[in-house]
This record gives sequence, C-alpha cells and structure tokens, in this order.
Amino acid sequence: MKYKLALIIVFLSSIAYSQEPTIDEIRTIATQFLHDRAASLSLVKKSVPDYDIENISRITQDRQGMYNVVEMIPEGFVMVSNDKAIDPVIAYSMKSEFEFSADTSNVLYHLIMEDIKLRNAFYSNVINQV
Repeated sequence: MKYKLALIIVFLSSIAYSQEPTIDEIRTIATQFLHDRAASLSLVKKSVPDYDIENISRITQDRQGMYNVVEMIPEGFVMVSNDKAIDPVIAYSMKSEFEFSADTSNVLYHLIMEDIKLRNAFYSNVINQV
C-alpha cells in the first residue's frame, strides 16, 4: 500500500513539475485573484475599481520562462508563476505598475528572479527525493 501511495505521489508530482500554464490559465488566475482581493477589500468598505487585463508578458532568463506579469487597467499588476508546481500568485500591486527593466536598481525584478530560482531548486530537490 505504501509503495502504491509513493508511486502515485511521484507520478502526480512529475505531472505538476515544470508544466507551464497557458495564457488562458494565467488570465484566469490573475482575474480570480483580483476578484477575490477586491471582494475582501469591499468587506472593509474600501472602494475598489474594476480591473481589466491590458497585457500579459512572460519574463525569461536564459530562454527559460520564469514568471508572467499580467498588467491591469486602470493600474496594477499580478505576477503569475510560470511553473504549476509553484504557488500561482507570486506578487501583486493594485496601485503601481511593474517596472520591466533588468537594471540593477530595479530591486523587485531581481528579488523575484532570485525567489523563482530558489523555488525551482527547492521543488526540483523535493521531486528528486521522492
């Protein structure tokens, strides 16, 4: 029984590991996240604008997709992981735009890149140990 359970876990982990979400899945994740966030803010009586998706950009490093930035209208963004094994929403802002510059002064850009590398390494090690 334990052997079968271990095989199922390995199989399911390998399916989820390194699968990239489709554009439709990214759009759904961002839209649902903002809808849920807006609903929670309305509970505390804060005015929340309606959001639409302006653009979806895939951020890559060494030709590997790292994460996706969903730019919102009127303003804001949602960062969605490019790996289904990682929690889908990495970061968001409902009040500012994402700066795409890889310049060394763009702390958020570099912080997210390093975070994604560490998450990928962690999940890769977990998969290899199972």
